[in-house]
Amino acid sequence: MWGILSSIISNVVGRKASDEFSDEEDLGTTETDASLDLLINNVYSEDEKKAKVAPIPVPSNVLLTRTCCGKVTSLFHSDGVIDGQYFFDRKNAPGEGLDVGRTVTYHAVRSSEDNAWKVTRILHVHEEQWTEEEEVTESIDPVIEEPKQSEMGLMGMANKRTIVGKVVNVANRDVIVRDTLQRTDTHTPQCRETIFSLNKISSEFVPLRGDILSMDCFVEVSDETVDGSGQVVEVLSIKPARARMAEGVVTYWHRKNGRGNVNNEIFIKREVCEPGYIPKEKDEVKMEIIECDMDIDDMRFSWRAISVSPVHLNEQYEEKIREPQRVFHRIDPELLKNKGSLVVMENTNFGALPSDGNFKIEIVVTNAGESRKYISKYYIDTEPSNLNLVSPKKGGIFIEPKESVIFSFIYNHKFCSYFNEVFVIESGDFLIGRLIQWEVVNRTILSSSETASNAVDENCYKRSRHEMALNVLHLQENLSKFVPPPKPRRTGFQKKNIPKYHLPESFGKIMAAGCDGMFVKRDVSKALKENYPELGQNLSPANHKKKFHNLLYIAEMDANFDMDRYSKNRVSFMRRGAAGEYLALEVAALSEGRLSLLPGDTVFATNSYSSAGASFKGRITKVLAKEVWILFNRDFVSLYNSEDYDVAFCPSRGSFAKCHHAVEICEINQAYMWLFPKSVSSKPPQIVFEEDDDLFLTGITLDLSNNNEESAKEKNSKSGMCNKKLNWFNKRLNHRQKEAVRNILQGEARPLPYIIFGPPGTGKTMTLVETILQIYSLMADSRILIATPSNSAANLIAERLLDSKLLQPGDLTRLVAHHLVLEGKIPPRLLPYSATVELDSSDDEPILTGTKRLNNDLIMRHRVIIGTCVALGQMMSLSLSRGHFTHIVVDEAGQASEPEILIPLGFLAHETGQIVLAGDPLQLGPVVPSSLAADFGLSKSLLARLISRFPYVRDSSGFPDTGGYDPRLVTRLSVNYRSLPDILELPSSLFYDSDLEPWVQEDDSYEAKVMVRATTALNFPNSAVVFQGIKGDTVREPDNPSFWNFQECFQVVMLVQELLAADIKREDIGVITPYQKQAMKIRFHLEKLDSSKSVDPSETLKLKVGSVEEFQGQEKMVVIISTVRSVGSDHIDRIGRNSVRQLLGFVNSPERLNVAISRARALLVICGDPEVLCIDHYWRSVVKYCVEKKSYLGVALPKHFLE
Repeated sequence: MWGILSSIISNVVGRKASDEFSDEEDLGTTETDASLDLLINNVYSEDEKKAKVAPIPVPSNVLLTRTCCGKVTSLFHSDGVIDGQYFFDRKNAPGEGLDVGRTVTYHAVRSSEDNAWKVTRILHVHEEQWTEEEEVTESIDPVIEEPKQSEMGLMGMANKRTIVGKVVNVANRDVIVRDTLQRTDTHTPQCRETIFSLNKISSEFVPLRGDILSMDCFVEVSDETVDGSGQVVEVLSIKPARARMAEGVVTYWHRKNGRGNVNNEIFIKREVCEPGYIPKEKDEVKMEIIECDMDIDDMRFSWRAISVSPVHLNEQYEEKIREPQRVFHRIDPELLKNKGSLVVMENTNFGALPSDGNFKIEIVVTNAGESRKYISKYYIDTEPSNLNLVSPKKGGIFIEPKESVIFSFIYNHKFCSYFNEVFVIESGDFLIGRLIQWEVVNRTILSSSETASNAVDENCYKRSRHEMALNVLHLQENLSKFVPPPKPRRTGFQKKNIPKYHLPESFGKIMAAGCDGMFVKRDVSKALKENYPELGQNLSPANHKKKFHNLLYIAEMDANFDMDRYSKNRVSFMRRGAAGEYLALEVAALSEGRLSLLPGDTVFATNSYSSAGASFKGRITKVLAKEVWILFNRDFVSLYNSEDYDVAFCPSRGSFAKCHHAVEICEINQAYMWLFPKSVSSKPPQIVFEEDDDLFLTGITLDLSNNNEESAKEKNSKSGMCNKKLNWFNKRLNHRQKEAVRNILQGEARPLPYIIFGPPGTGKTMTLVETILQIYSLMADSRILIATPSNSAANLIAERLLDSKLLQPGDLTRLVAHHLVLEGKIPPRLLPYSATVELDSSDDEPILTGTKRLNNDLIMRHRVIIGTCVALGQMMSLSLSRGHFTHIVVDEAGQASEPEILIPLGFLAHETGQIVLAGDPLQLGPVVPSSLAADFGLSKSLLARLISRFPYVRDSSGFPDTGGYDPRLVTRLSVNYRSLPDILELPSSLFYDSDLEPWVQEDDSYEAKVMVRATTALNFPNSAVVFQGIKGDTVREPDNPSFWNFQECFQVVMLVQELLAADIKREDIGVITPYQKQAMKIRFHLEKLDSSKSVDPSETLKLKVGSVEEFQGQEKMVVIISTVRSVGSDHIDRIGRNSVRQLLGFVNSPERLNVAISRARALLVICGDPEVLCIDHYWRSVVKYCVEKKSYLGVALPKHFLE
């Protein structure tokens, strides 16, 4: 007894055998001391003789342990039960001999006498079965004696300790860590191995073999080791023993194996690289690295990276591309010198050449010496070459003294572009080279006045944001001086008031800072971080609320600044409305898409010539193509007589206030448990299914072996659930889609959000609709709130649900904003289901035909409500009980910012409810106009944040059958129904771990036939992906800051005309470009050509030309991408002067790239400048893909790119 007690006391207070305290152990607390007093008192109480001990309070850093015998009463696929009450994991039991009825010796722990014992491992399986009549005989293997009942609480304790060890094996999700102990008797080292499952611990990364880990765990007390620690009872969490951020250069990369190293000392793998990034030797990268001890490819590594991303630009890289012209064409100055009396003409820039002629390019070589010269070889040293040598024919050439030879070439491609190729002659042991330059032009469609004559310097659009900021601050300071418009009619009162969350004055002053009147983003960013340090910190539970409040303030202030850009002086209003009750203002920026105004936005009007007159505040009520209708004070409207006013615009604060409030209530609703998960705590399934024909189950979801069926039935009988058979509404779902639905219905990881990861064309919406219908039909008590970032997505989900014919108008409501009703923007089919929120109306009073007002009581009756994230914020003012909705489903979750998505998620009961997030975190994220707020983190969606952290993060070895994702948390859909295999291979290999499977056949499908017809008409290689290299002029016009490229514009128009001539329908063609001006130019010239051919204008509109954002979620048979950004003929100089970000602009985005290259079904054509695009690490892979497929054509590629 004294030995046990001494051991317990020694280890509870963290004392070593040597009476020295360890820095890593608990030195004792008031709580520990009090517990020890009670423990000692209870040991010597009067009850001891009666084998009863009073309950013992146990410190939080201590576990009670025991070792005893019991009988296996149930055995299932992955677990079992001892004595009918103690569950154990079969991974912690011997592999052989374990069966129902066998007696085992097991080890168990519990945190207090109020808690149940938890079996940690099976120590021994006895060779004979015991019965009640039999006694243990000597033939039974010796076991640890079962403790007496009076000693149950004293058999042992396990202390909380930190152990540092090395991962020696990883098998699926099971990890074995080895560390070293020192024995007290011999003082010799002894290895200790600890096994744990990643499914049952907290972590922030997935460990690999060789990693050095720090484990937070409970360890048995032992007097056999120097530090008093024995076997590890339970691992609570792990983290790297050491971790840090680092930068370096890729020194080796094996593309096939997907691994390499940085600086010859840091191990990297493809799966830890940023999606879309494939490393290349000499790339500069930034990494998060952890300590390890690995031997790989005959190299020893002490560090490995757990995240790798490319460094887009730094001084060293910029210096590299500032090198002379030879960097691109490898023209050494020595090569350009004449040698051996041979003189090659100097002027080889042939300027603009016609695209419709047979103009020859001629290079003259003269023998200036006195003896005959022999030219052994002559060739174009550029790939691919666009020049064909006409004469002389191949072979050696003699040139007599004072004579010349003319080398004549014709150019192959007739599309508009700048071309540069290197011509080399060899004579004896020397080489002479010249750079041949020319431009192909075509004026049949585009007039010459539309090229560089309209170009302006890029710096001219660095507008004075300082001045704009001062205007905004002035308006805010003088709001009380503006006469407000009539207040909107309210039918009742608000049950709950949402705080206004007014902009802090300090934000406006900091963001109005500038340098010499010019806005300097870097200085403002620095000042904001100094005043609000959480902006520069990684998001965490501690700073979540503060950081997002500040990000929203920045976004709102920037929105004010940007809208003030379109303020106008000396404008007059026009009367509108049946009684002239509105004043209208023409706004040209609306039609060009440069300004987005919404009903509810504010207009400030001040008399242009009289400061003494009243100023007025108006509210926009209607937005048309080129004008807005404004509601002003009635007296002002009635007396207005075409006077000139200065006007300024200001966005509505409603959406910002809702986002602020959603962030605020996260803390109240205890949402941080699923906003920042570190582990999964499995819960019993909500529904258990009967077996159906196509049910495929993994080890984590369900198992349909006989034993597990018995387990399911036992659990159901205890919970009152019955088995249910899944009847699929959509019979065409594939295996992964059905698995997603099943996993969500079981909800084993709730309240953690479930993610339906839907890459392009994989049927995400189809899967989500099936999920909603199954929840609705199988869970009678369910109430489902469906949120989307956009009205179009909400309408799509609503219409798909109605297609099932399961939901009636009383079941489903499409909640809309008031302005959509007034503007008639609700699809006719959804009108009977549409409603707005009215805060105290007595019934469902119609406001327009088919549209209802819903009050609190009526909303509570509907089981399915659909709306945008912001529109659903209308319900924040209602007295809905917390947890009113059992399920919150968010479609296109990757396109909503975290504060936006928190609006609908705030209606969930976080203890019992379930969240489903559907989307693709690798495509376009939230649209955040404020670059400051985006850089600080507002542009990262909750979906993208969750999928990149443990336990959601991909583990390819742990979950090989489910694409590397834990099926309790994520299903990544894999069957692509959209594209030909050649098109799909590109995004699949870049972004989706080559996991996507093509459904479309490459030989006999309709898409394959369209591809053959299109490539034949365009005289392209027989490939579904073609890159057409074009070097053009990137220009901007004085009235618009957006870029356009004349040469690419011309080529796109010509490609479209040839496709139409090949009977490709207009509605099957899409043109994607990142710049509004390029889209406008292409659209204008297509309309011009159609008009000349008397094509109906409605037909012209069927051919869509738009931005990447406009094409997200859409598909076309043929997609043409115009990247726009180019450096024209002065590429070397331009690259030296500009940063990568300036050169690439909007093109510098892996998410935009992913969307753009995944829209095409049959043919993808990319028009761009390879010299510029190859600077970007992601576009480099696209160009390389086309080169390897032999589907690149156009201007010469950088020579180093082909090496």
